[in-house]
Amino acid sequence: MVSKCTDMNDADNLIEIYNSVFCDVFYAADKNVVLVHWKKYCELEQYREPLMKALQVINAHSGCNYVADRTGKGFCFHTRVQIYLRDR
Repeated sequence: MVSKCTDMNDADNLIEIYNSVFCDVFYAADKNVVLVHWKKYCELEQYREPLMKALQVINAHSGCNYVADRTGKGFCFHTRVQIYLRDR
């Protein structure tokens, strides 16, 4: 069952996993979900690093879900970034 989470303040006990000027990653234990909040445009390693942190949490918690907030200013998924992530 997937719980409705309308924003990051909706979950109790958020654990900060990663923080940068580009992205924040949290784990909400009460909902067993990784929340990735993109703050501004980034590419290559600045994009890959928070996703790798999120994957580590997902792998550590059976049935963990992934939620991405892409409403941050300037977020864009460029083809160059897709190729970079695929080839790693």
